[in-house]
Amino acid sequence: MLDHAPTHTAVTAERGLLRALGGSCQVPIAGRAKLVGDRLSIKGLIASLDGARVISQELTGSVDRAQELGLELGAKLLAKGAGEILAEIAQYGADR
Repeated sequence: MLDHAPTHTAVTAERGLLRALGGSCQVPIAGRAKLVGDRLSIKGLIASLDGARVISQELTGSVDRAQELGLELGAKLLAKGAGEILAEIAQYGADR
C-alpha cells in the first residue's frame, strides 16, 4: 500500500472541511491544506453561484488534528455566512 504521509494529512483536513460544509461537486467550495514545517495550514473558501459573495478563512494547527482543523474551519466559514450561501444553493439548485 502506498501512502505519502504529508499528502494523507492534507487530504484528511480538506475532507473535514467538506464534511463540515456538506460539500459536493455541485457546490463552489475550495479547500487547500499544506504542511508548513511541523504545522498544518488549511485555507477554505465558499462562493455564491454567481461569484458575488466569497467567504474565506485560514487556520493553522497541529498535524495530529488534521480532520479537526478542517471541521473547525468549516464552522468558522459557517459563522461568517457560508450557511446562507449553502441555503441559497439548496433552494435554487446548482444548475441555475
